[in-house]
Amino acid sequence: MARASKRLPGQARQGDILYERVDSVPEGAVKVAGRAIARGTATGHSHALRAGDKAHLMRAPDGVLYVVAEETTLVVHEDHKPPIALSTGIWRVTRQREYEPAGSRVVDD
Repeated sequence: MARASKRLPGQARQGDILYERVDSVPEGAVKVAGRAIARGTATGHSHALRAGDKAHLMRAPDGVLYVVAEETTLVVHEDHKPPIALSTGIWRVTRQREYEPAGSRVVDD
């Protein structure tokens, strides 16, 4: 059974991915094929919407990804147990970044 992660209202985190509830998807966003939210290059594992759940991904013109959940949806990852539950609604997806002297980089878990 998925547990509700300790989170602020309207936010959830799974590893290096932050989900934030928003009111709408930006104009011009397009539906993305597949269910993978982010794939790690080190392990090949991915944060993904559970197959069978009524949810899909949208990509905005600026490249930001959104989860559109028509019902409570589980996000699964091989290294992050148990899965997290995103309630019905729209969730903006942000990958964690970290600072390095040469600039910032995306965290890869």
